[in-house]
Amino acid sequence: MNFNQGAQTYKPENALKRAEELIAQEQPTRALNALHDVISNRKYRVWQACLEDIMLKHIELCLDLRKGKHARDGLIQYRAICQQVNVGSLEKVIHHFLDQAESRAQKAQVSSEDMASSLAIQDLEAEGETMEEAPETLMMRAVSGETTKDRTDREILMPWIKFLWESYRTALDVTRTNPKLETIYHDTAKKAFSFCQRYQRKVEFRRLCELVRLHHLTNFKFANPEQRATLLSNADSFNRFMETRFKQLQVATHLDMWQEAYKSIEDIHGIITFFKKTPPAKQSIEYFDKLMKVFWVAQNFLFHAYACVKFHNYAMLSYAGGKSGKKDPEEAQIVASKVLLSILCVPFWERQNSSRQKDELFVFNMNREKNMKITTLLGSSTIPTRGSLLMDLQNRKITEQVYPELQGLYELMEVDFDPLNLCHKIPAITAFMAEKPQLKPYTEFLQRVAAVRMVEQVCKVYDTMKVEELCKLCPYYTFAELEPLLVKVAKSGYPGINVAISHQTGTITFTDTQMSTDTLSGELALLNRRLEPVINQCVSAVCPPKKRTALPPQYFQVLARQLEVERSAILERKRVIEERKEKQEQMEMDKAREMDIEEVKKQEDLKAAEMRRMQEEAAQREVLRRKQQEQEEAENQSRALFSEIVTQKGASHLKKAVKVDESIIKDQDRLVEEAKKLITNAREERDKRLKEELKRLDYFERACREEERPMLQKLWQQKVEQEKEASAKNFESSRATHRAAWEHGIAEKKRLSKMKPYWDKFRKKVLAQRRGGEESEEEEEEVEEEAEEEVVQEEPEVETKPAEPEKPKVAAWVPRHQRQ
Repeated sequence: MNFNQGAQTYKPENALKRAEELIAQEQPTRALNALHDVISNRKYRVWQACLEDIMLKHIELCLDLRKGKHARDGLIQYRAICQQVNVGSLEKVIHHFLDQAESRAQKAQVSSEDMASSLAIQDLEAEGETMEEAPETLMMRAVSGETTKDRTDREILMPWIKFLWESYRTALDVTRTNPKLETIYHDTAKKAFSFCQRYQRKVEFRRLCELVRLHHLTNFKFANPEQRATLLSNADSFNRFMETRFKQLQVATHLDMWQEAYKSIEDIHGIITFFKKTPPAKQSIEYFDKLMKVFWVAQNFLFHAYACVKFHNYAMLSYAGGKSGKKDPEEAQIVASKVLLSILCVPFWERQNSSRQKDELFVFNMNREKNMKITTLLGSSTIPTRGSLLMDLQNRKITEQVYPELQGLYELMEVDFDPLNLCHKIPAITAFMAEKPQLKPYTEFLQRVAAVRMVEQVCKVYDTMKVEELCKLCPYYTFAELEPLLVKVAKSGYPGINVAISHQTGTITFTDTQMSTDTLSGELALLNRRLEPVINQCVSAVCPPKKRTALPPQYFQVLARQLEVERSAILERKRVIEERKEKQEQMEMDKAREMDIEEVKKQEDLKAAEMRRMQEEAAQREVLRRKQQEQEEAENQSRALFSEIVTQKGASHLKKAVKVDESIIKDQDRLVEEAKKLITNAREERDKRLKEELKRLDYFERACREEERPMLQKLWQQKVEQEKEASAKNFESSRATHRAAWEHGIAEKKRLSKMKPYWDKFRKKVLAQRRGGEESEEEEEEVEEEAEEEVVQEEPEVETKPAEPEKPKVAAWVPRHQRQ
């Protein structure tokens, strides 16, 4: 991307100096473009020390002008220059970039707060409570619903927060692909999470989590075997990944974004599975602590209790592995008490294998898959139950580690059968729990479970009861509060409670038609254990023991034969039952397998649909981003065109229009039309000015011609007279010269005529020798020719007059535009 096309490109040694000069001339944009051209120039792809100074200056200018795109492009170009040679230089530049952006955002926040406080006060001389807000502030708040701080934050703080967010994203994109930049990548990610926590940016936090998750998945997916092996063997990489994810988890819980917190926990578990390493005990404790909070907010009490058990185990291990080997008794009691209360608060009436859900196999399988996934996050392979958690509670003797006020709670809720006094003992326990902030959230749910347990026990004793009597057994609930709870328990299909409420008679009828075989056998066994000592005492008192008499031998023979027959019948019955059970189990397994296959197929369809949806959303975001980029480029071009137009003559009306409506700057078509109009007006004005100038020159030329005509005629007359005089003088001088030459020739002829006879004689002699007869004829002809020449020389000269010079013609005046 070239931000400064056609501009001069400087060498790295001179670019920084030139940028300083432009900054001194208050031209930071040109300075930024000059530095950017140097960084993006392909000639300078070898790292130099001066390039680092150029990049630092480039970053400062981007911060001053808030140009995030220039900073992003510059960092990408600089990464290509130094990632193989000097990674530390790139780290220094990115740290400088982020530190400066954070400091600017903090300054903007302080400035926004100061401005908000100053604008909100009307009278600066008022003191104490007499300070009041300005009437304008009150009116704005009444109309828009915004306070002064909201408006100042939107005007001053929000631009810098947006720039800081773009800076974090730029740093993450620049450093995500190079393993050498892994440290700065994780540092930047943690800074970005802290940014979301500091400014309460929930939307940006969700986008940041998706971005980091996408980067990690991409790096793991496209890494070659060598890089994967190096990554798996590097303990520092594992620690950095875990620190980043735990920071993400902390911010998610701080912002109350529990869905993102759950996804962060899944990411942490995925990293542990990928690296096949166990995190330190401190991180494991924090991991299960966050799981406890997530499940508590989701009101998944079963897995909350299981997470509490895991948290207790790791806490005990950390206490045992400490340097001092000691633990804080108060903290240990709190952890153990939370485990006890969390298990007891699990609703025992919510069972997945209840009679109402036996036919709902699809819903059951969905819940099972969900529970199996959650169980995997907790580091287990079997889904926990309330009974297994209670058994674990007894085996680990956690009830002995809780507060003394809570040590009898387990026996009260799970062992003792005392429906008349059960709920009367709960208020004292909840009062103690309310004094402990860590235990106070369990108060409401413990009361609910105790109320349901009391109704279950009452259902085994009574057939009908008055509503008032039932409310007396539960003093902390009114009937209006107890009735929805009983309805909810009845809807869950729990077999231990079956009630019919008659509002007309004010009674509650308890039915026990759905008692299971296990429940009945348990009650009968309990009754047998309670009645056995009483029966023994009664029998011993009424019938004293007698001496036993020996039985006849035939009795034993008959008994042996009968036992063998009964044994065979029992074995046959057991075989038939086993066959039926195997057939039933096989049918259920086949049906469950088919449902699992359908569920897997449906899950794959859902994943494919979700992937398509994500791809479509990504494509839409890309289209929107390109559209916004095109709009920004068009707006920048419009602003540049506007700045060029307003500098031209005749654009004052456009300046006035912009003051009224600033949207004119963004209307590129209108600006182009205005530019065309200005060009057309300038051309017409120039043509008009040229025509006027030509007309003025024509008039001036005509006037000059009219004024110079008599002067030219006068000059012509003078020239004619001068030429006549000169011609007469030349004629006289030439005549005298010719006369003198003629007279001289005549005199020479007379002087030489004396030698003519001798010359003729000599000539004849020579000619006679050379040519013979022909020479005589030629000689005669020559004699005749000489005679003729003498006659011509003796003719008188004829006088000739000098020719007069030709008079010049004066052309008539013609206008310039009519001349050819």
